[in-house]
Amino acid sequence: MLIDEADAVFAGNSERNEDLRGVLNAGNAPGSPVIRGGKDGTPVSYDVFSPKVIAGIATGKLPDTIRDRSIAIPMDRKLRTERVERLRRRQLQAETDALRGQLGAWAQQRHDPLVEYDLPAPLEKISDRLEEAWEPLLAIADLAGAEYPEKARAAALELAGEGEDDAVDASHTLLMALKGVFGQRDAMWTRDIIAALNQNDELPFGSWSDGAGIKAAEMARLLKGYRVRPGDIRIGSKALKGYRKKWFKSAWERYGGDFAATPATSQQPRAFSGFSEPRQDAESRGQKSADIPYEIRDVAEVAAKSAPTPSDSGYRPATSEEEALAERLLAESDEP
Repeated sequence: MLIDEADAVFAGNSERNEDLRGVLNAGNAPGSPVIRGGKDGTPVSYDVFSPKVIAGIATGKLPDTIRDRSIAIPMDRKLRTERVERLRRRQLQAETDALRGQLGAWAQQRHDPLVEYDLPAPLEKISDRLEEAWEPLLAIADLAGAEYPEKARAAALELAGEGEDDAVDASHTLLMALKGVFGQRDAMWTRDIIAALNQNDELPFGSWSDGAGIKAAEMARLLKGYRVRPGDIRIGSKALKGYRKKWFKSAWERYGGDFAATPATSQQPRAFSGFSEPRQDAESRGQKSADIPYEIRDVAEVAAKSAPTPSDSGYRPATSEEEALAERLLAESDEP
């Protein structure tokens, strides 16, 4: 089964997409049929096990359950200055016929050892599901001998290795991406931040939750290690959960370079119309005050190991009432 333009196929969350996702997931291994209704309404069982190739520009939009079963092969867009051999469709038939014959003859001669192959040792840092996907290729490499077993395992680790620091990597990726999301804005609602993260094809978050994208609770969990938590952000007459740019100042300085500069490692999401404009820019263009974010009150942050000093801009000691309010907000911060 060959599926092209997967970025368009899985762009939405329609019922058709869910049907296709179910077929792809069930077809990952033999013995997992899908049930569909026949013309007369009678349930029919279909065997959908087969090799599949899924191609697309923004494969980050693929549902997690499909990506977890896939061997991802990244490709780069060709530069204008690069020269590659032209694809001549009229020559393909003869070339592929010869290649198909050679592969078929090799597989036929080694049918029994291929069927009986059992991976001698688990692949380190590869999930069980992806190891299952790689096993047929490792079987071919092991039977081919020479340098191929080592090359195949190196390729598996390069393309599918998870590593021990995935959670740390995701947190840092999110932290640096937020620098580009905020830009010159002083405050943003959580829902606007999430929309920007999920719409950016260069970031991994749009593929989370089976293509639904990163959620508020997940973002709060990833940022908790940097001691950044959501709070009430008022824009106009409405107050919703969100974040202020200044809350990230310490984390950006410690883990992402100078606060005033955008580090080379940060991702720059494209513009999103739902953003609220910062106070200075909005006033300079004469926008209505309802579009300008401002605080309901000053809420003291819970002290970290390195508390702010009186020399920090805007710092003042917290009152007991403010400390109680901060504790209440922190208790509610994991809510979406």
